[in-house]
Amino acid sequence: MSYFCRCGSSKYEEEPAPDRIDRIATEDIAPVLVQRLRVVSTMVECTLRFPRRVGSGNDVIERIEEPDGIYEGNIKENRKSGRGCYLWYNGNFYNGDWEADQMTGNGTLFYSNGGTLKGSFVDGKLSGLGRSVYANGDTYVGVWKTGTFHGKGLYYIHAAAQWQLGVFDEGSMVRTISQGEGKPSSLSTIYA
Repeated sequence: MSYFCRCGSSKYEEEPAPDRIDRIATEDIAPVLVQRLRVVSTMVECTLRFPRRVGSGNDVIERIEEPDGIYEGNIKENRKSGRGCYLWYNGNFYNGDWEADQMTGNGTLFYSNGGTLKGSFVDGKLSGLGRSVYANGDTYVGVWKTGTFHGKGLYYIHAAAQWQLGVFDEGSMVRTISQGEGKPSSLSTIYA
């Protein structure tokens, strides 16, 4: 499965895309990206297809090519602001809110290794409620502060099929509330 977004939208849709990946590769469009972008392969096609500027007023969507990637979305005073997508050349991809060139607001960051961060970002880091799914299947759902676990949260260790609900302080669990084996049936206990 691959994921794609219609830029400026907050929705991702699943789509089998091996033919799209082959088509992009045969067109020789950023071969390094094609290797690493199985998750967001159709975003490459979307980004490279759009003209540099579309729309008018507050609904202007612009495409900006930077040394480390491509941004497509709203621009205000020559800075990324509003809704937008950013595709780094290393394969990472973000779709969400921007303010003054920083990921700020709700969004999802997809890593080229298969991991994801979803939640509320402030200055490029998760802060507030968020969810991280790592490439190895481990998952953290809970409160974040400047990119680290901080507050009540649940950490699930995929390889051991174990979970811990607890209180975290700057990335370390300082108090265990409960724990168990198997995948948790509900994550709603975090916010109870």
